[in-house]
Amino acid sequence: MIISRTSGFADVLTPIGVRTCRVRGKMKQGRAKTDIIVIGDQVTLRTSQVGEPLIESVEPRRTRLARRHPAAGREVEDILVANLDLALLCVARGSPSLRAGVLDRFLVIAEAGDVPACILIGKADLPEDPDEPELVELYRGLGYDVIHVSVRAGTGIDALRTKLEGRMAALVGPSGVGKSSLANELIPGLELGVGAVDEASARGRHTTRLARLVAMPGGGFLADTPGIREVEAFSVPPEALDALFPDLRARRDMCRFRNCRHDAEPGCAIRAAVEDGSIARTRHASYLRMLHGDERSEE
Repeated sequence: MIISRTSGFADVLTPIGVRTCRVRGKMKQGRAKTDIIVIGDQVTLRTSQVGEPLIESVEPRRTRLARRHPAAGREVEDILVANLDLALLCVARGSPSLRAGVLDRFLVIAEAGDVPACILIGKADLPEDPDEPELVELYRGLGYDVIHVSVRAGTGIDALRTKLEGRMAALVGPSGVGKSSLANELIPGLELGVGAVDEASARGRHTTRLARLVAMPGGGFLADTPGIREVEAFSVPPEALDALFPDLRARRDMCRFRNCRHDAEPGCAIRAAVEDGSIARTRHASYLRMLHGDERSEE
């Protein structure tokens, strides 16, 4: 399994320990639109004639946490972690502020990659945000676990450790929400760098530069990913976007028109559900922003 990677090389966990391996040149052919290898990949190794360990092939990915590459263009996929059992979507009280739109963007990329998601509300020792009770009720009602955690007060840490035992999980979210602090608490001795929120911009500073998988004391692996400021699901056609919102997905077949975009069409069951309160207005607003190409986050 790939546990970390740099350009052309990767650290691979094998039955005889971790080996630094080179990616075979033939694997790079025809893979310009996605990552050749990412952390979490299961790979096959071979030894070259001079004794160098080489990555020969990559097994099909059962799940992936991926986004459109923020710098390389709309048609290039940036896979953060492969073969995840759980995405821990991290937000926090205080600054950066807790917003439904941020959660929805991360939840969509988890849904798109078939990754189960759990929402972590960090810095739970701080005063509760005004919108927090309503947001917690909303997302729990949609089937997502919501856990309050505080490294400073120790809130929720033991429950989270139990939830992660034997699983491959990733901490994902905007910069400044405390992902590295939480990883340090979950894995004693990890000592990831921890940064502060930039008071001028209210944005977190990136402290994790490269994602890597670290073994958990109780079994399983945890990935601390770099803070993400731009989030856009990769290769999701507009007509399939509503299927990535569980609340919209349950009603999409009730609309008058099969190709309804749930925007201004007559006979739209989803807009009717928004009006009667069955679907939250914040969720429909998030869907419309993504539908119209305004889904990137500058958190």
